[in-house]
Amino acid sequence: MSPLSSEFTSKVVSLCLLFVAVLLSQGCKTTDDGIAPGDSMQLQPVAYKTISASENQKAKDKLQQLLMCASLSGKCQSMLPKITICGPYLWSKIKDHDRVSKIDAGVMSIKSPRIGNGKVVKVIEMEGKLFQNNDQVQSFWKASADRLQFNSTDTIRQLNHEEKKIYWSMIPFKQITEPIFVVEGAGYKLLVDMVEDNDSYAPFWVDDFYLLDRINTSAQ
Repeated sequence: MSPLSSEFTSKVVSLCLLFVAVLLSQGCKTTDDGIAPGDSMQLQPVAYKTISASENQKAKDKLQQLLMCASLSGKCQSMLPKITICGPYLWSKIKDHDRVSKIDAGVMSIKSPRIGNGKVVKVIEMEGKLFQNNDQVQSFWKASADRLQFNSTDTIRQLNHEEKKIYWSMIPFKQITEPIFVVEGAGYKLLVDMVEDNDSYAPFWVDDFYLLDRINTSAQ
């Protein structure tokens, strides 16, 4: 196993701080709409770091290989990091799947915005999941492939501006750093944030924005 990249290590540290913050905030009150008193209703400017087209293509190719490996029930450990976060919308789709339903540890509280007319109209605390070893991460991908039915014809693209704003409002990291993609298929819009790993790239945060897009559209 190669040493963890500085970006990966930074994100792990951010996650540890997030867990501490969640524990400390358990007694904090929120208003009826789920927004803590004093929270801004404006979306903050997105901090976004790009990488070269060649590096993005390398990451995209790796992601395509992983999706096909998972959908064919192959052994994909060499393509996976030791830690992966499943965002709240994907987790709600797979949490009862037998491959992940018995993994008790790693429950996360993630704030998800409801956006209307460019402003946050509500913030909802939702449950996500942190998978913490190779076996758990592999089980997560198998469950996701089984529920979503990845296909070789799925479109893999970069995020649009609205998707960047939504993701930025959910994460504890100081910036969004490419490579990050959306995989669009039948009934899902999988956001995959990747980190450098062993001279390649591996998924770190994965969520399904398909439902979230529709929720925010209805809030317009």
